[in-house]
Amino acid sequence: MHLSTIIKSFSVPAPSPYDDEIATAAARLTCGRKGAMKDFAAFAESLGISPEEMSPAERIDTASRLDALVAHAYGLSREEYQMVLDSFKFGEDPSMLDAETVDWSDNRVLRGFYGEVRKAAMLHFEAIASAKRGAKK
Repeated sequence: MHLSTIIKSFSVPAPSPYDDEIATAAARLTCGRKGAMKDFAAFAESLGISPEEMSPAERIDTASRLDALVAHAYGLSREEYQMVLDSFKFGEDPSMLDAETVDWSDNRVLRGFYGEVRKAAMLHFEAIASAKRGAKK
C-alpha cells in the first residue's frame, strides 16, 4: 500500500477554535527536543515560539493537552475519547513529573511517558469541555 493511499483515507476535521493551540503545541513538542532545537529554529521562529528544551513534565502536559484538543477538534464525546485512551496500554511513571531530563532513547522511558500522557489527557479533555460550556453561557 502506498503512503498516499493511506493519507487519502484519513478524515480531516473541519477548522476548529483549537487549531492555533494545536499547531503551537505540536510545534513546541517538535522544536523543544534536545538535538532538534537547532534543526527547527527557523520553524519555531516562524511560529513565534522559542525553541527551548522542555522538561519531561512540560512535555507530558503539552502532549496530553494536544491529544485532548485533537479529540475535541474531531468532535469525540467523553466516552469515545475514553475508549481511545483505553486502547493504549502503557505503564505510568510518575517520577517523570519530577525529572529534569530523561533518556528519550530508552523504550521504558517512552512507555512511562505515554502512560503519563494517557493519564493526564482526560483531565485536559474535561477542562476544555468545561471551558466550552462556560463560553456558551
